[in-house]
Amino acid sequence: MNAEASDPATCLRPGARYADDHDPFWPRTELHALRGQLGLDESVTDAQLQLAARSAAITAAREFAQWRRVLRDRGFKRLEDIAAHAPGRVLSRCYRECLKRATRCALAHTSCAQTGPPEVVHD
Repeated sequence: MNAEASDPATCLRPGARYADDHDPFWPRTELHALRGQLGLDESVTDAQLQLAARSAAITAAREFAQWRRVLRDRGFKRLEDIAAHAPGRVLSRCYRECLKRATRCALAHTSCAQTGPPEVVHD
């Protein structure tokens, strides 16, 4: 078995779509799983979710840039490399939570852009 086939960063599920492919340090996020975690129905299209999730991945990468820099300086190539340690699990959980929240926020902005701001009713 070659090393690339066992590498989680390169072992992708055939046909699966992912939100973030710009930086191998951060864990990949499968769009179908993200849709389920966020409890989204069909009113959110795949294209909307993909765009929101990609934007969220960029936001999360910016938020965690200092962590990435420090870990890379210490020789870690991916966040999963430190997942066996409690701090690594916490950082991974925080990154994924940031990604979910930023995706939800991006989808809310998309929704507002499509429907316009809420109407203000004066008595």
